[in-house]
Amino acid sequence: MSHSLVYHATSATNAEKILNGELSPRSYITSCLQLAEYYAETFEDEGEDAVILAFQLPADAVLEPDRAGICEPIMTVLRSEFDLYSEEDVLNGWESTGGTGRDCLDLIGSAVLMTAVDGTTIQAVYGEEHLSSGLVFYPAPGM
Repeated sequence: MSHSLVYHATSATNAEKILNGELSPRSYITSCLQLAEYYAETFEDEGEDAVILAFQLPADAVLEPDRAGICEPIMTVLRSEFDLYSEEDVLNGWESTGGTGRDCLDLIGSAVLMTAVDGTTIQAVYGEEHLSSGLVFYPAPGM
């Protein structure tokens, strides 16, 4: 499966740094907006303003598996978006893959991005009202 548009949920403070610089290596990404919304809600539950960023996943992006997502999957999202109904389904699905980051993105919709992404290719798609009014937004390619 090809995932060209991916999301990253973060705090408004971090989103501004990313949009004005880059998304750092070792950042968690998801191909599923509902999963990004779940993570954004965790920021809001901690009293922070959340922002969801979106960008086209570069073809040469290096991904690692989201091992935490495999071991402790967000079943509410996986049931509705990925037809995985139990943790056993996730583990069995994972064991039948090659174990790559892209396999993880295909299976549970999340992975760890090991390469940086230029902030000018990223767009805020949720929570943009929490960002500085002087911040320049660049539309991500294909959006």
